[in-house]
Amino acid sequence: MKIGLIAGGGDLPLYVCQNEKIAAVVGFKGMSNDDIHRCDCPLLWTSLGKVGAMISFFKSHRITHIMMIGNIKRPSFAELKVDYKGAKWLIHLRSAFLKGDDGLLRAIADIIESEGFVMMPAPKTVKITSCNLEMIDTITQQDINHGDMILKTLSAFDIGQSIIVEHGIVLGIEAAEGTDHLIKRCKDLKKIKGAGVLIKRNKQHQHDFLDTPTIGPTTIDLAYTCGLKGISIDINTNIVHPVEVQSKIRELNMFLQII
Repeated sequence: MKIGLIAGGGDLPLYVCQNEKIAAVVGFKGMSNDDIHRCDCPLLWTSLGKVGAMISFFKSHRITHIMMIGNIKRPSFAELKVDYKGAKWLIHLRSAFLKGDDGLLRAIADIIESEGFVMMPAPKTVKITSCNLEMIDTITQQDINHGDMILKTLSAFDIGQSIIVEHGIVLGIEAAEGTDHLIKRCKDLKKIKGAGVLIKRNKQHQHDFLDTPTIGPTTIDLAYTCGLKGISIDINTNIVHPVEVQSKIRELNMFLQII
Protein backbone atom coordinates (compact mmCIF):
# COMPACT_ATOMS: atom_id res chain seq x y z
CA MET A 1 0.00 0.00 0.00
CA LYS A 2 1.33 3.45 -0.99
CA ILE A 3 -0.51 6.45 0.41
CA GLY A 4 -0.99 9.79 -1.31
CA LEU A 5 -2.13 12.92 0.48
CA ILE A 6 -4.42 15.66 -0.85
CA ALA A 7 -3.51 18.52 1.48
CA GLY A 8 -6.04 21.19 2.33
CA GLY A 9 -5.48 24.12 4.64
CA GLY A 10 -4.53 24.08 8.31
CA ASP A 11 -1.84 22.26 10.28
CA LEU A 12 -3.17 18.70 10.08
CA PRO A 13 -1.86 17.79 6.58
CA LEU A 14 1.70 18.74 7.56
CA TYR A 15 1.38 16.89 10.87
CA VAL A 16 0.14 13.73 9.10
CA CYS A 17 2.84 14.04 6.46
CA GLN A 18 5.54 14.21 9.12
CA ASN A 19 4.13 11.36 11.21
CA GLU A 20 2.79 8.89 8.65
CA LYS A 21 4.25 7.07 5.66
CA ILE A 22 3.10 9.40 2.89
CA ALA A 23 4.53 8.69 -0.57
CA ALA A 24 3.27 11.75 -2.53
CA VAL A 25 1.43 15.00 -1.78
CA VAL A 26 -0.88 17.26 -3.78
CA GLY A 27 -1.24 20.82 -2.50
CA PHE A 28 -3.55 23.61 -3.67
CA LYS A 29 -2.22 27.09 -4.37
CA GLY A 30 -3.60 29.68 -1.97
CA MET A 31 -5.25 27.01 0.18
CA SER A 32 -2.72 24.49 1.49
CA ASN A 33 -0.20 25.31 4.19
CA ASP A 34 2.93 26.67 2.48
CA ASP A 35 5.06 24.54 4.81
CA ILE A 36 3.75 21.37 3.15
CA HIS A 37 6.90 21.51 1.00
CA ARG A 38 8.76 20.30 4.10
CA CYS A 39 7.31 16.83 3.57
CA ASP A 40 10.06 14.50 2.45
CA CYS A 41 8.23 13.16 -0.61
CA PRO A 42 7.21 14.27 -4.13
CA LEU A 43 4.91 17.30 -4.14
CA LEU A 44 2.55 18.66 -6.81
CA TRP A 45 1.17 22.20 -6.50
CA THR A 46 -2.03 22.54 -8.50
CA SER A 47 -5.60 23.87 -8.29
CA LEU A 48 -8.81 22.16 -7.23
CA GLY A 49 -10.20 21.61 -10.73
CA LYS A 50 -7.05 20.00 -12.14
CA VAL A 51 -8.36 16.51 -11.50
CA GLY A 52 -6.39 14.92 -14.32
CA ALA A 53 -3.11 16.39 -13.06
CA MET A 54 -3.75 15.00 -9.58
CA ILE A 55 -4.62 11.53 -10.85
CA SER A 56 -1.65 11.39 -13.24
CA PHE A 57 0.69 12.52 -10.48
CA PHE A 58 -0.51 9.87 -8.05
CA LYS A 59 -0.42 7.13 -10.68
CA SER A 60 3.12 8.10 -11.69
CA HIS A 61 4.17 7.46 -8.09
CA ARG A 62 2.19 4.19 -7.89
CA ILE A 63 -0.15 5.47 -5.20
CA THR A 64 -2.92 3.03 -4.22
CA HIS A 65 -4.65 4.82 -1.31
CA ILE A 66 -5.45 8.52 -0.89
CA MET A 67 -6.20 10.69 2.13
CA MET A 68 -7.96 14.03 1.69
CA ILE A 69 -7.08 16.07 4.78
CA GLY A 70 -7.48 19.68 5.88
CA ASN A 71 -9.87 22.49 5.06
CA ILE A 72 -10.70 22.39 1.37
CA LYS A 73 -12.97 25.30 0.56
CA ARG A 74 -14.72 25.48 -2.76
CA PRO A 75 -13.96 28.38 -5.09
CA SER A 76 -16.76 29.98 -7.06
CA PHE A 77 -17.75 27.92 -10.06
CA ALA A 78 -16.34 30.64 -12.34
CA GLU A 79 -12.97 30.30 -10.60
CA LEU A 80 -12.84 26.52 -10.92
CA LYS A 81 -10.22 26.04 -13.63
CA VAL A 82 -10.45 22.48 -14.89
CA ASP A 83 -8.18 20.34 -17.06
CA TYR A 84 -9.36 17.75 -19.60
CA LYS A 85 -10.44 15.17 -17.01
CA GLY A 86 -11.97 17.89 -14.85
CA ALA A 87 -13.95 19.08 -17.88
CA LYS A 88 -15.15 15.51 -18.46
CA TRP A 89 -16.61 15.55 -14.94
CA LEU A 90 -17.76 19.17 -15.14
CA ILE A 91 -21.49 18.43 -14.98
CA HIS A 92 -20.94 16.25 -11.92
CA LEU A 93 -18.80 18.94 -10.29
CA ARG A 94 -21.27 21.67 -11.18
CA SER A 95 -24.18 19.87 -9.52
CA ALA A 96 -21.94 19.25 -6.50
CA PHE A 97 -21.48 23.01 -6.08
CA LEU A 98 -25.16 23.28 -5.22
CA LYS A 99 -24.64 20.83 -2.34
CA GLY A 100 -21.99 22.87 -0.49
CA ASP A 101 -18.40 22.09 0.50
CA ASP A 102 -19.13 18.49 1.48
CA GLY A 103 -20.88 17.88 -1.84
CA LEU A 104 -17.88 19.11 -3.81
CA LEU A 105 -15.43 17.04 -1.75
CA ARG A 106 -17.62 13.96 -2.15
CA ALA A 107 -17.72 14.54 -5.93
CA ILE A 108 -13.93 14.79 -6.11
CA ALA A 109 -13.64 11.64 -3.97
CA ASP A 110 -16.00 9.85 -6.38
CA ILE A 111 -13.77 10.80 -9.32
CA ILE A 112 -10.66 9.61 -7.50
CA GLU A 113 -12.28 6.28 -6.59
CA SER A 114 -13.49 5.81 -10.17
CA GLU A 115 -9.82 5.87 -11.20
CA GLY A 116 -9.07 2.87 -8.99
CA PHE A 117 -7.76 4.57 -5.85
CA VAL A 118 -9.04 3.78 -2.38
CA MET A 119 -10.07 6.76 -0.25
CA MET A 120 -9.09 6.43 3.39
CA PRO A 121 -9.67 8.56 6.51
CA ALA A 122 -7.00 10.59 8.22
CA PRO A 123 -5.24 8.58 10.91
CA LYS A 124 -6.64 9.42 14.32
CA THR A 125 -4.01 11.31 16.26
CA VAL A 126 -3.21 10.35 19.83
CA LYS A 127 -6.34 10.78 21.89
CA ILE A 128 -6.23 13.20 24.79
CA THR A 129 -8.57 13.35 27.74
CA SER A 130 -10.86 16.13 28.88
CA CYS A 131 -9.20 18.82 31.01
CA ASN A 132 -10.46 21.04 33.85
CA LEU A 133 -14.08 19.94 33.57
CA GLU A 134 -14.75 21.43 37.01
CA MET A 135 -14.78 24.82 35.25
CA ILE A 136 -18.00 23.90 33.43
CA ASP A 137 -20.80 25.44 35.50
CA THR A 138 -24.52 25.30 34.72
CA ILE A 139 -24.47 28.35 32.42
CA THR A 140 -21.46 27.05 30.51
CA GLN A 141 -23.08 23.64 30.01
CA GLN A 142 -26.24 25.35 28.79
CA ASP A 143 -24.12 27.27 26.26
CA ILE A 144 -22.61 23.98 25.08
CA ASN A 145 -26.03 22.34 24.77
CA HIS A 146 -27.40 25.38 22.90
CA GLY A 147 -24.50 25.41 20.44
CA ASP A 148 -24.72 21.66 19.96
CA MET A 149 -28.40 21.88 19.04
CA ILE A 150 -27.76 24.69 16.55
CA LEU A 151 -24.89 22.83 14.84
CA LYS A 152 -27.00 19.68 14.52
CA THR A 153 -29.78 21.71 12.89
CA LEU A 154 -27.43 23.53 10.51
CA SER A 155 -25.46 20.44 9.48
CA ALA A 156 -28.22 19.51 7.04
CA PHE A 157 -27.41 22.74 5.19
CA ASP A 158 -23.63 22.09 5.15
CA ILE A 159 -22.93 25.16 7.30
CA GLY A 160 -19.89 25.12 9.53
CA GLN A 161 -18.57 22.78 12.16
CA SER A 162 -18.07 25.37 14.91
CA ILE A 163 -20.04 27.91 16.92
CA ILE A 164 -19.21 30.29 19.77
CA VAL A 165 -21.84 30.86 22.47
CA GLU A 166 -21.60 33.20 25.47
CA HIS A 167 -24.33 33.12 28.16
CA GLY A 168 -26.95 32.00 25.66
CA ILE A 169 -25.94 34.48 22.94
CA VAL A 170 -24.52 33.13 19.68
CA LEU A 171 -21.47 35.26 18.86
CA GLY A 172 -20.66 33.53 15.60
CA ILE A 173 -21.10 30.45 13.46
CA GLU A 174 -18.33 29.10 11.25
CA ALA A 175 -18.94 29.77 7.57
CA ALA A 176 -16.42 29.57 4.74
CA GLU A 177 -13.66 31.23 6.77
CA GLY A 178 -12.78 28.32 9.08
CA THR A 179 -12.60 28.00 12.85
CA ASP A 180 -9.59 30.23 13.51
CA HIS A 181 -11.10 33.18 11.64
CA LEU A 182 -14.42 32.58 13.43
CA ILE A 183 -12.64 33.02 16.76
CA LYS A 184 -10.89 36.19 15.59
CA ARG A 185 -14.09 37.91 14.44
CA CYS A 186 -15.88 37.02 17.68
CA LYS A 187 -13.26 38.64 19.90
CA ASP A 188 -14.81 42.12 19.70
CA LEU A 189 -18.31 40.71 20.26
CA LYS A 190 -17.60 39.26 23.69
CA LYS A 191 -19.24 40.97 26.66
CA ILE A 192 -18.26 38.84 29.67
CA LYS A 193 -14.69 38.16 30.72
CA GLY A 194 -13.89 34.49 31.23
CA ALA A 195 -17.09 33.27 29.58
CA GLY A 196 -18.02 31.81 26.22
CA VAL A 197 -17.38 28.43 24.64
CA LEU A 198 -16.16 27.23 21.25
CA ILE A 199 -18.19 24.16 20.28
CA LYS A 200 -16.82 22.06 17.41
CA ARG A 201 -18.64 19.04 16.02
CA ASN A 202 -18.67 16.65 13.08
CA LYS A 203 -21.51 17.37 10.68
CA GLN A 204 -24.23 14.74 10.61
CA HIS A 205 -23.67 12.10 7.90
CA GLN A 206 -20.20 13.55 7.24
CA HIS A 207 -17.78 11.11 5.64
CA ASP A 208 -14.84 10.42 7.93
CA PHE A 209 -12.31 11.08 5.18
CA LEU A 210 -13.64 14.53 4.27
CA ASP A 211 -12.78 17.68 6.26
CA THR A 212 -12.79 16.09 9.72
CA PRO A 213 -12.96 18.68 12.53
CA THR A 214 -9.47 19.56 13.74
CA ILE A 215 -7.91 21.62 16.49
CA GLY A 216 -4.31 22.32 17.39
CA PRO A 217 -2.17 24.72 19.43
CA THR A 218 -3.08 27.70 17.23
CA THR A 219 -6.79 27.25 17.93
CA ILE A 220 -6.13 27.02 21.67
CA ASP A 221 -4.04 30.22 21.61
CA LEU A 222 -6.73 32.09 19.65
CA ALA A 223 -9.49 30.91 21.98
CA TYR A 224 -7.50 32.16 24.97
CA THR A 225 -6.74 35.51 23.33
CA CYS A 226 -10.45 35.84 22.52
CA GLY A 227 -11.23 35.37 26.21
CA LEU A 228 -13.15 32.12 25.88
CA LYS A 229 -13.56 29.91 28.93
CA GLY A 230 -13.05 26.67 27.07
CA ILE A 231 -13.66 24.38 24.13
CA SER A 232 -16.04 21.46 23.59
CA ILE A 233 -15.16 19.02 20.82
CA ASP A 234 -16.44 15.83 19.25
CA ILE A 235 -14.52 12.68 20.17
CA ASN A 236 -13.81 12.20 16.44
CA THR A 237 -11.98 15.54 16.22
CA ASN A 238 -8.39 15.27 15.08
CA ILE A 239 -5.90 16.76 17.54
CA VAL A 240 -2.75 18.26 16.04
CA HIS A 241 0.22 18.05 18.45
CA PRO A 242 -1.89 16.48 21.23
CA VAL A 243 0.74 16.83 23.99
CA GLU A 244 1.10 20.55 23.28
CA VAL A 245 -2.68 21.03 23.14
CA GLN A 246 -3.20 19.37 26.53
CA SER A 247 -0.33 21.36 28.04
CA LYS A 248 -1.70 24.67 26.71
CA ILE A 249 -5.19 23.98 28.05
CA ARG A 250 -3.81 23.45 31.55
CA GLU A 251 -1.32 26.31 31.34
CA LEU A 252 -3.95 28.81 30.17
CA ASN A 253 -6.50 27.59 32.75
CA MET A 254 -9.14 26.72 30.17
CA PHE A 255 -11.27 23.60 29.90
CA LEU A 256 -11.41 21.05 27.11
CA GLN A 257 -14.54 18.90 26.99
CA ILE A 258 -14.50 15.83 24.75
CA ILE A 259 -17.88 14.19 24.17
